[in-house]
Amino acid sequence: MRFRILGPLEVLGNDGNLIAITRLKHRQLLCSLLLRANTTVTTDELTEALWGAGPPRSIRSNLKTNVSRLRTELFDEAVPNRIQTCAFGYLIKVEPHEIDISAFDLLMRCGRRALRDHDLGVAAQAFEDALAMWRAPDPLCDVPLHGSFAARTADLGEQRLAAFEELMEIRVMDGQLDEVIGPLRMEVSRTPLRERLWGLLILALYQDGRRAEALDTYKQLRAWLREELGIDPTASIQKLHQEVLTGELSSPLSRAAPYFRAARSS
Repeated sequence: MRFRILGPLEVLGNDGNLIAITRLKHRQLLCSLLLRANTTVTTDELTEALWGAGPPRSIRSNLKTNVSRLRTELFDEAVPNRIQTCAFGYLIKVEPHEIDISAFDLLMRCGRRALRDHDLGVAAQAFEDALAMWRAPDPLCDVPLHGSFAARTADLGEQRLAAFEELMEIRVMDGQLDEVIGPLRMEVSRTPLRERLWGLLILALYQDGRRAEALDTYKQLRAWLREELGIDPTASIQKLHQEVLTGELSSPLSRAAPYFRAARSS
């Protein structure tokens, strides 16, 4: 059996066909257990994840019924006791090869290790492979969760953005501008608070000989921040803008590394 959470929830049987988990509470229950796979999730945590601030009166019997029905939907002769009852809640048994987040985590560790070793080719391939596992920008985008589980899905989304930023930075540094400008434009429109993305876009445009567009991109960022948050761009972004404005950033590749170190720490 395979569980996919990097995008809409999908469950694949041993034959590779989709297993339909149609009831919302069953999907919420499964997602909550998968986000803490191989760890006991307490009854209180599951109650918050499924019902938020409005749980039913008969919480335990309601939860027990949903668990029982989900067990039936996930029955696997190879793993007959996949969802286990524990002292204070429930636990789902999942092997690393059965869930996509495990492979994603492994690729992220590989990419970051390669970055530390200055092996940009290996790092880029690892981040590219990690991003290829995502079927949508947000994890479990079709299953609403509450409480700490909503925070966990947000954290997974942050990890996807981190992989994207690392890959885009490597490509900008390598001069692969045709492969970054379009995706960067799309991502800054989705996540305008990620100033590192704006900085990468400004640098890529400048490096591509599109200085006016680079300056206009900075103006867009500054206007958005002032209108929405009442703040200015970070010092590192302002420094990059000043260097593009004056033309002092004559060698973008050689100047990129100090800028990105500053962007990471901002």
